[in-house]
Amino acid sequence: MLMYLAIIDSEKDKSKFEEIYIRYKKLMFYVANQILEDESLSEDAVHNSFIKIIDNLSKIDDVKSVKTKGFVVIIVKRTSINIYNRRKREEISDINDENYKFNTLDLSIENLGEYINLVEALKKLPQIDLQIMLLKYSHGFSNKEISKILNITEANLYKRNKRALEKLKKLLYEMEVPVNE
Repeated sequence: MLMYLAIIDSEKDKSKFEEIYIRYKKLMFYVANQILEDESLSEDAVHNSFIKIIDNLSKIDDVKSVKTKGFVVIIVKRTSINIYNRRKREEISDINDENYKFNTLDLSIENLGEYINLVEALKKLPQIDLQIMLLKYSHGFSNKEISKILNITEANLYKRNKRALEKLKKLLYEMEVPVNE
């Protein structure tokens, strides 16, 4: 952890990062290991995720919030998937496709009670679309920040976001929920 703290300037941010590190390190490793099924690669994914978290530390207000937990899980998932894909492309991988599973973690989105139809529609979106929607509309990240976090181009992000909004609108229409344009 000292290596990470050396990167951070302010004492307030160091304290915030230390709390994030202590609170989420095991969860991050678990999520990474579910995808990569390799302890060494999972440690790399967690390390790379912590670097991304440090880059976005100013965006985190409450370390204990569901929003922060969701943000941390999204970052480690995307980082792990990128490592998996890079490893697969290099044909060094010994992970069998049938063992490549994404363990969907409950981000406690059900706590939104009165928005149950919206929640149900969001759950029907593909994982990447849901991650984009959460990062953009729930966490308030810019397109540039999201493209960096998810390791996709801004143009790709723009298209994915537009399609995700159309899918969401269609799902809500099918559920007979009024949609404000």
